[in-house]
Amino acid sequence: MAGKTYDSFLDEVKFVPVENEERFGKLGKYFTLPPGLGKGIYWIYEPNELFNIKIHDFYYNEDQVFDTDLPEGLSVTYYESISGEELSPYKPFYPNTIRTGSGGEKAFRAIIHKNIPIRSTGIEIRPEYYNNYLETNYPGEFSNLENIFRSFIATSNFPEMVSLLNQIKNYKGDGSSARLYYEAKVVEAVSLLVKYQRELSHRKKEKISATAQESIKIVSMYIHDHYADNLNQRTLTRIAGISATKLKDMFKEINGCTITEYIQKCRISQAQHLLQYTDLTVGQIARAVGYNNASRFTELFKRYTGLLPKDYRKL
Repeated sequence: MAGKTYDSFLDEVKFVPVENEERFGKLGKYFTLPPGLGKGIYWIYEPNELFNIKIHDFYYNEDQVFDTDLPEGLSVTYYESISGEELSPYKPFYPNTIRTGSGGEKAFRAIIHKNIPIRSTGIEIRPEYYNNYLETNYPGEFSNLENIFRSFIATSNFPEMVSLLNQIKNYKGDGSSARLYYEAKVVEAVSLLVKYQRELSHRKKEKISATAQESIKIVSMYIHDHYADNLNQRTLTRIAGISATKLKDMFKEINGCTITEYIQKCRISQAQHLLQYTDLTVGQIARAVGYNNASRFTELFKRYTGLLPKDYRKL
């Protein structure tokens, strides 16, 4: 896995090179999906063995199941739009979310849902970057970088990183100035992620015990099974067996979002399925996932998917 390249990975997942495309600047390589499989662009800038930058803007015509190896590296990505689930371990993909990941450890197993655009911008640093380059230039300062990337997972509350990755997406430079720009953005992204994690650790008042982590896991599973119910703080606190304040703080630290946001994501995820595979009206679906107010449901659906329910169904 460590020696795998993105050219071989893209060939494996059926992307083909495309010429005369400059949507995301003149540097880098452009790929597209063959007619019938999907439509859109996969752009990757990989100047050396240190890092790469990827921008996605494509969709598949049918649900795609992936079980493949990824090149070794650590990544941070902003997903503006996506619908699907990572399978091992199970983690839904949510839009408007910063997500970290790693390749080379194990196979990437996921389902990407059809017709929903994958719009994302990401930076990946390779082993040569974090094992040699950073250690040479900043000895001892980034020794736990791999743990930071692998423990971060996902959050919808990282505006500095969203801003940085959007700047990359909108940048249209060329030549040596563009190369310097991208190199600087990689350093800035690593710095932001380390700063974010240190501040998060500093805010943590006490180490979360294995027992407390299990309590949060139970609450999360309960929400998955009862997302359409009127879930209240008192019930969830009793299920967790800890104080309301501890439940609130630890839930956000472990899951990367508040309990309310977690419930909303579960409801919207089920609503996406119902819009795709049933003939229920938008109002009926809103009630089925726990919203008596269709306007509130529509507002939240657009926040999490970038589309109105009726437009999602048309896709």
